[in-house]
Amino acid sequence: MGNEREFERRASSARRSADYHLERLLLDINEQICGLMSGQGISRSELAARLNVSRAWVTKLLRGDRNVTLRSLVTVAHELGFRMELGLIPRAFGYEEEWSPATIPTDRAGRAISAFEEVSAAQGKEARERAVAA
Repeated sequence: MGNEREFERRASSARRSADYHLERLLLDINEQICGLMSGQGISRSELAARLNVSRAWVTKLLRGDRNVTLRSLVTVAHELGFRMELGLIPRAFGYEEEWSPATIPTDRAGRAISAFEEVSAAQGKEARERAVAA
């Protein structure tokens, strides 16, 4: 019992750290980028060519390199047909539970998620149709 309480205490403390939230953000954005690339049939090599960077740079980006800049993320999003938005959430919200956009109790977040899913699906379909036509 004592070990479980200690583990929970340490886990709760870690979830309150800035490093934890940085890693969560990097993981979330990387998952979105990978999903968009997959949906549009874009390889790492193709994305690198579009961005005029090396394939290694794209690989580092998708691994969650801490040195990624907002400029890089905005450029990648733009190349994939999206724009990036950034927001702040009060610290009191979401520190004790896993955060996801769906947990934000606002209509705006819900609409943004739905719009993201709809656009992503449409772009994936268009990419598949272009590949079949080629």
